[in-house]
Amino acid sequence: AVLLKNSDGLLPIAPDKTVCLIGHMAQAMRFQGSGSSFIKPTRLVQPTAAMADIPYLEATSADGSIDDGQIILAKQMAAAHDIAIVTVGLPPVYESEGFDREHMRLPDGHNELIEEVVKANPNTVVVLFSGSPVETPWLDQVGALLYMVLPGQAGGQALHDLLYGHITPSGKLSETWPLIYEDVPSASFYSHGHKDARYREGIYVGYRYYDKADVAVRFPFGFGLSYTTFEYARLELNGDYVSFDLTNTGDYPGAEIVQLYIAPSQTAIHRPKKELKDFKKVFLKPGETRRIEFGLDESYFSIWHQGSWQIPGGEYKLLIASDVSSVELITEISVPGTIITAPDWQAGSWYETLQGTPEDADWFKLLGYEYQPEKIIPGQFDMSHSIAEMKEHSRLMRLAYWGLKRYIGRTIDQDDEAVYQMMLASSAESSLSSLQVIGQLRGGLIRSALHFANHDLRKGVKALLNR
Repeated sequence: AVLLKNSDGLLPIAPDKTVCLIGHMAQAMRFQGSGSSFIKPTRLVQPTAAMADIPYLEATSADGSIDDGQIILAKQMAAAHDIAIVTVGLPPVYESEGFDREHMRLPDGHNELIEEVVKANPNTVVVLFSGSPVETPWLDQVGALLYMVLPGQAGGQALHDLLYGHITPSGKLSETWPLIYEDVPSASFYSHGHKDARYREGIYVGYRYYDKADVAVRFPFGFGLSYTTFEYARLELNGDYVSFDLTNTGDYPGAEIVQLYIAPSQTAIHRPKKELKDFKKVFLKPGETRRIEFGLDESYFSIWHQGSWQIPGGEYKLLIASDVSSVELITEISVPGTIITAPDWQAGSWYETLQGTPEDADWFKLLGYEYQPEKIIPGQFDMSHSIAEMKEHSRLMRLAYWGLKRYIGRTIDQDDEAVYQMMLASSAESSLSSLQVIGQLRGGLIRSALHFANHDLRKGVKALLNR
């Protein structure tokens, strides 16, 4: 779990505070991923079971919708208690194996519930269940935000222990949270109109982009709060090792995840502004100090340049940080190496400024050639193509796609929309050879359909007769 906001020490909840619990996910939390990662739990502890003595209102439906009557009840319950805990998150149909998310928003009903509850009680604690970042337009209004991720079958008990301070949160974010999806450099072109995922951003993904482009984010990479506090001091560089003191200066036992970044002095070359090279999780009791040490490897300073790993020589900053944006201690080291200048292709491209959106023309400079996507036309289909690709050009494959939807719809529980979407995407977007290998369709039928889609009636009939 990652504590993302905690205004005025609202958490942990004091024993004398009255508390209510609101939201469908308190009784049906997202505790694991959908698809092939889904398992049957041996003992599932929901938040409502772990906090059975707390008044509870479901408020939202399983799909995240809410009506006016439930909003009124939620506001009344929140106003009658010192602290309102609102559970929200991404329903399985929003994120699963087999298909991409279409946006970064929570269900509208979840956002509306939070916004209305916090009007009735500013001491609102939002508990978020999701496997990936979401937009948080209400963050400035709520008192606290606890990100449970997908916590597993004991997630309800873990949530109770975190809220009441039996455990101190110590998680850190493993990816940057943008303010909105449009701040992601690939947002304007990913999955738009072509089957290929074009990685126009190059190396500038995640914090490597936001940090160098100086784009504001909701939460930086490596971020996470605690109920206790930590002090960093006495940084020393000794040969190939850098060390410092870490002290728990608060009142709670807890863990800090200390992070080592390197920042090159040569900022014009094709390389991030800073790069994470090591990290450690350190548990400390109140008042305890421990000496932390990181070793320095040559690979930390190397970049791939002209077909080999090379070290740009010069001065580097060694940054000890609590997250990518919060540097606690700094020292410098001189590293011998080669003189590397900015590549010619970088001049005038998006990769030089990181302003705006990387276009195909920029990407072609990075690649060194002009990429041409494969043109899918009848007569050239083969076993490497998928039904989803060919249905745009073949009436038969459109019929096959419709048949897949009917078949999967009959075999999957209608209430499990996420599994349906995953099965449809994984089947329709798999190559014909893959469908044959996993036994979803007989080889003769597949080859017959392929020939018909290629407008080769004779081969299609022959394959059908020989299946």
